[in-house]
Amino acid sequence: MESVDVSCQTESLWTAEKQDKYRQMKKRIIELLAKQREVEGALETNCRKIEQLQDEEDTDRKEESERPVKKPRYRVNWRIPRMTDGTVQLPIQLGALKILELGRIEHERSQFHNERYIFPIGYTAERIYASTTDPLNTTVYTCKIEDGSDGPLFTLTAADQQEFLTARTATGVWVSVLRKVNEMRERKSSNTISGPEYFGLTNPFVKEMIEELPNAEKKCMSIDAIVDNHSALPPSPPNSCSSRSPSPDYCGKQPHPPMSAEERRYRNKLASAKYRAKKQASMKNMSTKVSQLMTTNHQLSRELAKVKQENEILRTMYERVITQQQSQLYSLPPIHLNH
Repeated sequence: MESVDVSCQTESLWTAEKQDKYRQMKKRIIELLAKQREVEGALETNCRKIEQLQDEEDTDRKEESERPVKKPRYRVNWRIPRMTDGTVQLPIQLGALKILELGRIEHERSQFHNERYIFPIGYTAERIYASTTDPLNTTVYTCKIEDGSDGPLFTLTAADQQEFLTARTATGVWVSVLRKVNEMRERKSSNTISGPEYFGLTNPFVKEMIEELPNAEKKCMSIDAIVDNHSALPPSPPNSCSSRSPSPDYCGKQPHPPMSAEERRYRNKLASAKYRAKKQASMKNMSTKVSQLMTTNHQLSRELAKVKQENEILRTMYERVITQQQSQLYSLPPIHLNH
């Protein structure tokens, strides 16, 4: 952009060249204003994304620090309280989780168990979590697994509310609670939560107690049973592989044995570290992009101010010339008196 010619303010001649330059200035101003609005919009969008990522990271850190299921891992000497006959003595307090009933196992219905969890009918626990009505307090949620005829039905009842929530999965019912909590606290965090964890089904002590229930050994064949009982495996093709096999080398291999608790903890920590690294990289890229947009926006603002200044000078000169032309057009000739 050329520098502003201040000397044009003193000129009284409006040429075709200056008129063309004046029009170009107005067109340039319109283009710069449109471009500046576009950059400001992109800048605002990226700032919102950075703020959202920061809120999600803060929420993840807070939830991770408040997860009660991690506390019993360090209580090495803790043992499940039992009656004289060896049965579990209920209720049992496990941090923010309180086990009230273990329920009964439906071993003949595959919907009530899978390779990772068993869903006993009548299982009841209480969990302390944020209230959906009071943003400053927590409340007690009663978690229960009921018989939904075609599968387990997971219900949640808050102590400070009369109505209850239901869903076909544990995660589904807890997501409803988390969504309400985020809306009430005006958070833009993702509604991600582990339903089985908040029901207590991932707790090692709860798993141990459930696996001691009657019919636990009769549930559908899990990975452990398949590994221990090779005769239950279907015979593999001797020379060729089925179309579902990923590669010929995969045929005939036995399933991997189940991971130990230590291996699962290491896998979860590794996945969490990867997730955090990915989020940090995303925030870094966003910050770089926002910085570039702010620089571009500043340059556009300076260029726009420069063009506006030159346009104002040309406009002032144009108005002065027009005024002079009009005064000359309407001025009367001098009157000469004869003495």
